[in-house]
Amino acid sequence: MNPSKMTIEGSGDPVQLKRIFSTLPKTEMHLHIEGAIALDEYREVVDVPAEWTPPGWATDYRYETFKAFEDFILGYADSWYNSPERYARSAKSLFQRKLDEGVRYLECSFAGIVCQMKQLPIGEIVDAIRSVVPPGLEVRLFIGLHHDGWIPETEKPLTDMLHLKNLDGIDLHGPERYPVADWMLDYWPAARAAGKFTKAHAGELGAAWHVREAVEKLGVSRIEHGFRAVEDPDVLELLVAHKMVLDVCPISNFKLKTVASYGTHPLRKLIEAGVICTLNTDDPFIFGNTVADEFVVLGSEAGYDLKTLVQLARNGFEHALVTDEQRRTMLDEFDASAAKVL
Repeated sequence: MNPSKMTIEGSGDPVQLKRIFSTLPKTEMHLHIEGAIALDEYREVVDVPAEWTPPGWATDYRYETFKAFEDFILGYADSWYNSPERYARSAKSLFQRKLDEGVRYLECSFAGIVCQMKQLPIGEIVDAIRSVVPPGLEVRLFIGLHHDGWIPETEKPLTDMLHLKNLDGIDLHGPERYPVADWMLDYWPAARAAGKFTKAHAGELGAAWHVREAVEKLGVSRIEHGFRAVEDPDVLELLVAHKMVLDVCPISNFKLKTVASYGTHPLRKLIEAGVICTLNTDDPFIFGNTVADEFVVLGSEAGYDLKTLVQLARNGFEHALVTDEQRRTMLDEFDASAAKVL
């Protein structure tokens, strides 16, 4: 394949791109377990026709509002995610699907607010999810905490949670319109002190200053989404200086109308500025996407050249939370596979 034929807007052959990126080993750094329920699990709690699939699976579908997206999730999550056993079942199915997609390394999160609302034991959920990780897939598990997640009833569970050996880190979920809360200024450093990796959702619905807060106030090493950093050159410089990684989800952004099109997605500007980015699905049940699909839309509809797409895939392995030996093994496999398809 000649990469020069994939540099013009919309010039990449989607069939060829799908073949290439279905073959390559991949990572998934930004995925919500509640947004990755299997269709057969959904059917158990929601009465839909036999031939029904989520409307968001259509390639041109776009949610009218972000609330419509949230309402769709709440329409099934409240009924399904009500026990550690249900989380384990969903995770087992999810992990197998990721293996089938060629994913070698996965970072996924579950919603702390669900545990809070259902009074579910966080430790049992963590252990249940960890118990179904299959051979061949490295999984790092995060809990997503909301801005208002620290209340008297949750103080002890959240403090105890930092000592769970099977929990790899914490992520900031929830509405971005709020500034960093005071309790986070202590909790995020405490999580790192306990050996947990810290992330934050910022710069998708919120502005560039939310990204700055996540970096400067929370001290995170990874931003989920983060693309609105391009609105402030100083924030872009901050991301580059801190070697920050942005886990970007183009299909999610397009279908939630946070970008006008794939061609105008700020990802290109981030890359040109020297910001490290990865491609991810976010909520694959909601959007009907695989990791390979993320590469396909950028190549076929936004004119990304093959070299850039391959580097985006490689970035995931370069910044995975693994040992140096594991990283070398993963990169060797990736490079060998990339050499064949290129």
